[in-house]
Amino acid sequence: MHSSNFRTPIVLVGLSVLTVFVASIPLSSISKTTETPSSPKTLRLPIRRQVSSHAKRSNVLSSTLHNEEWDYLIDVKVGTPPQSLSIVLDTGSSDTWVFSPEACSSDANCAASFDPSDSSTFDEASPGSFAITYNDHSHVEGDYFTDNIGVGGATISSLMMGLANTGQLSASTTSSGLMGVGYRANEAVANVDPANVYPNMVYEMVSQDIIGSYSYSLWLDDLAASTGTILFGGYDPSKFQGSLTMMPTLPDPTKSDGVISSFLVSMISLGAMYNGKTTTFTSSTFNGAALLDSGTTNIFVPSAIYAELANYFGADENQVVDCKLSQTKGYVSFGFVDATIQVPFSELALLDSTTGLCQLGFFDAGEQLILGDTFLRSAYVYYDLGNNEIGLAQTVF
Repeated sequence: MHSSNFRTPIVLVGLSVLTVFVASIPLSSISKTTETPSSPKTLRLPIRRQVSSHAKRSNVLSSTLHNEEWDYLIDVKVGTPPQSLSIVLDTGSSDTWVFSPEACSSDANCAASFDPSDSSTFDEASPGSFAITYNDHSHVEGDYFTDNIGVGGATISSLMMGLANTGQLSASTTSSGLMGVGYRANEAVANVDPANVYPNMVYEMVSQDIIGSYSYSLWLDDLAASTGTILFGGYDPSKFQGSLTMMPTLPDPTKSDGVISSFLVSMISLGAMYNGKTTTFTSSTFNGAALLDSGTTNIFVPSAIYAELANYFGADENQVVDCKLSQTKGYVSFGFVDATIQVPFSELALLDSTTGLCQLGFFDAGEQLILGDTFLRSAYVYYDLGNNEIGLAQTVF
């Protein structure tokens, strides 16, 4: 995925953009620490980072994430007999969908497709009603269907998914679809009628006794690594330093009903340490709602903060910085309530293999505050949807 892309879903049938504004957040969110796994029934899955045009226990459901450049992919098998696909993993959205053969014939960014005519367990649930658009202007449209999907050695039966018959992914993304693992309140149908939300991937895993809790954790490893891991149903203490600090997930500030639909947490400071000198980029009263989103490559910050960062790192108007930054000792410190995550300077100089230039891992986002993969590689994040909490700790590379 291109570094300037947002992957948070923003529209369904013409609805408006979901925007995360920096706002004053009450600090009544008393955090806590925890050291033991949340559930013995988990599923570990590998993920991998895919190169984009910009050069991402017992009964454990764990999947490997492939991490070749900017898109984090997960391997799945859909239908009966199973059809193998690699789809983007996205914590910032909540629908799982795959390309149909029809869509692949017109979309050059389609890696492979799911052919429903070859699956004996395929069931068309709602023809023509699936549509989703993302902040990078990627969009797909098609049908809702149910079918079996295999992940990490487990099979989820009759999962509701979208079959994309038309659409276009961003030029930097090549995949067979997308797996959204967010709240049900963030599903595409919720923008039209919240009463029509359905049990998505995480909820079906619990319902079908594959995992023991509505939760998962994400470990992306460092910038040089090509793989990571998502652990459904718990977390792995060997992947982070110390204890997890738990903090409440914040309500959607754009809605008046207090609904929690995204992984928003209260961020209270941003600074840097270099050669023993501390620099602060935020005021002492700063308190913003930060979105944790694996579907966004970089870190997006409000304009005033970006100006401070660009000046500090010597970035030009195109976010280009000296590639020596990748070998410079120092770090940027992200402050949360009772937790601090340090992102090494080496993670912030993103090499474009085509031009040989390095791009700063921060972008000007107006009023938005989105912590994408550039941040998440340094943070071990435990997403507890059941208790509306996020656990943060410094990752172990």
